[in-house]
Amino acid sequence: PLVGEMQSAATFPLMVLQGLPQGFLIYHMVLELLAGWFTVAFCRSLKMGSTPSAIAGVVFGLNGALVWLTNAPSAPVPFVPLLLLGVERAFQGGSRRSLRGVATIGAALWLSLTAGFPEGAYLAGVLAAAYAIWRVTGASGYRIIFLLRLVLGGILGLLLAAPSLLAFLHYLAGGANIGSHAGGFSGLGLPPLAFTQMLSPYALGTLNRLDGAEASGPSHSATWVDVGGHATADLLFLS
Repeated sequence: PLVGEMQSAATFPLMVLQGLPQGFLIYHMVLELLAGWFTVAFCRSLKMGSTPSAIAGVVFGLNGALVWLTNAPSAPVPFVPLLLLGVERAFQGGSRRSLRGVATIGAALWLSLTAGFPEGAYLAGVLAAAYAIWRVTGASGYRIIFLLRLVLGGILGLLLAAPSLLAFLHYLAGGANIGSHAGGFSGLGLPPLAFTQMLSPYALGTLNRLDGAEASGPSHSATWVDVGGHATADLLFLS
């Protein structure tokens, strides 16, 4: 059950870092570094220059989910650019016998699925699928090979994550309590001022400033968690 409920990230390789002194801090710093490095690698694969690639790496490595939320949903975030990099490598492999894309996709899926929040892995997969569909249109002459690489990469990732996924399926079949995931979240929403926190995170005060205030208040600390990150105005400008 500890493995099957997923949020423990029991088979996530980086979880061993939390056994070190200050391990929680080190763990999150490594996640931020990986997010940055993978973003740089993805940008460089698109033939972007070193400076814009570095800026993109810093921006994504310090995104709101990783530096603000820091809970289970943030853990799969660093592997989004790695998954996109895998799709791009599969595309750039052309008609050659290259398995770089397969290995990268497999590693990205494995790490995303074991990071402790399968919803994040699902969203990353949807984004990667959309990117892959766009790349398929340009894979003239080797479309089947490109699709085969994607499929093999997906199979590899699922096989590597099989211990967690099998435990998860047994956990669900065994009457797991999934709480609000059964439909309760569908009726929840954010107050209008939450949009302010998306663009200017500290406009309404510091984190947990109003901890203990009425839940209906627009600046209640729960809003910080529910927003789940931020996309500041300066980042929109850079974009």
